[in-house]
Amino acid sequence: MENKTEKLKFADIKNIVAEHLKTAVNSEIEGLEISAAVQKENIWRVLVEFEKKTKTGREYSFAMFAIDATNGEVKGFTSA
Repeated sequence: MENKTEKLKFADIKNIVAEHLKTAVNSEIEGLEISAAVQKENIWRVLVEFEKKTKTGREYSFAMFAIDATNGEVKGFTSA
C-alpha cells in the first residue's frame, strides 16, 4: 500500500514566501508577485518580484525560493 503525504497548496507556499521574504530582506515588502512557481517531486521552486522600502524610496528586486512541499521548510533562498 502506498503512503501518500499531503503536500502544501500554492496558497500556503505564497504565505511562506511572504513571511520569509519580509524577515530576509529586513524591510517592508510591497507588490509581492509570484512570477513563476513549479512543484517537482517534493520541492516548490518559486520566483518572486517585489518592492522593498529603502531610506531613499522603493527598490525593485526579485528572489528565488526552494520550499519543501510537505512541511514548508525553506531549503534554498537567493535575493538580488
